[in-house]
Order: sequence, then structure tokens, then C-alpha cells
Amino acid sequence: AHPDAPGVSIKPLGDFTERHVTVAMMRIEPGAAATLGPRAGTQVCVVLAGSGMVDGKLAGALTSAKVEAGATARVESDAALELVIYGLPIFSAATEESRLNVVVSAGLRP
Repeated sequence: AHPDAPGVSIKPLGDFTERHVTVAMMRIEPGAAATLGPRAGTQVCVVLAGSGMVDGKLAGALTSAKVEAGATARVESDAALELVIYGLPIFSAATEESRLNVVVSAGLRP
């Protein structure tokens, strides 16, 4: 479980090369929410199971969403939502922001 957001679990699976290609799994329990980004590179998430919303759009199994570099996306869960998040290569000079950045919001969604 993520210490800052009840109902959100994140499992980093890897951070590869100097361009920080990353892979992580995320599980969001019903009623919980998380925010993806911002990150120096683009992120792509794929819903593996469950249902919810990604930036206000319905998301179910095999739905994908792209989060552009520097942007954020709010992910909310109606039924336990499981996602895989891919951080695509970073081609900017930024190094500190280069890792997978999953910022979670505390508490239930509004």
C-alpha cells in the first residue's frame, strides 16, 4: 500500500537504461484515486482489470491512456483497478525527474 494514499498499491518492476524506461504495476481499490505524473517523459498505462476513470473518461479492461511528458492524469477506481504503467524513454537533459513518477492523492475521490 502507498503510505500517502489508502487504497493505492504500486509495485515498480524496473528502471532500464540511462533513458529511464520504466515499468510498474498499480492497483487502486474501489473509491480510491491516484495521479500519474508529471514525468520528464511520456507514460502509457493499460488497464488490466477492473473499471474506473482516467481523466474523466471511462476505462475498463484493455483501455490504454497516454500521459504526455510534464502532464498529469487522474485515475479513479469504481471497481478494483489494476494497471501496468510504462514510462517511455526520456530524451531531455532532466535527470532528477526522469524516473517513474506516480503521485497518489490521499483519501477517497471527491
